[in-house]
Amino acid sequence: MKQSKYIFLVALLSVVFANSAYSQKNWEMREYPTYRWHEEWILAANIGFTASDYMHWGLGGIIGKKLNPFWTIRTEAYVHSVQNDDYDLGKIGMLGAGVNFSISETFSGYSRNRIFDLYATPCIGVLMGKDNDFIGKFGYYVNFGLGAYTRIADNVYFNVEDKVFCMTNFDNFAFYNYLSIGFVVRINSNTRPRW
Repeated sequence: MKQSKYIFLVALLSVVFANSAYSQKNWEMREYPTYRWHEEWILAANIGFTASDYMHWGLGGIIGKKLNPFWTIRTEAYVHSVQNDDYDLGKIGMLGAGVNFSISETFSGYSRNRIFDLYATPCIGVLMGKDNDFIGKFGYYVNFGLGAYTRIADNVYFNVEDKVFCMTNFDNFAFYNYLSIGFVVRINSNTRPRW
């Protein structure tokens, strides 16, 4: 039995190394830029709503830094008026961090002159508000969503995001959907490719 395990391991490693050698010989990595610390900063402001029994509003802002055409790191801040079927949470403040990953660049290839970008964005953060039965004064959130940018002027973009939030204080959990629209301004990007 031990001998068959070793034979299987050797066969598996042989396949891996053969595949690696083939890939290095026949696959050329696409070139794309990486951005220096002072390039490709993003400022965004948005307004949105959630829908449960009633329509509730939210205001938000994002500061981001593109690392390359595929990845952007971001910090986000929101003020939400949140209510679900059982709890009225009132107004809560949220502060978090996460990433944007470009779906468009991944599946359609890097473009120097992209005017539209579809991306996925997971984030985590903390939330604070007035004391209430559900969260108390302090809690945490995780969200995941999809967003899209489209260029409307030089370095100015229209933005739509749809995110699902999970809020918790580890005793209670609440989920809600948040749809936002806003505008994005890119800073120090005139010498670099578009999205």
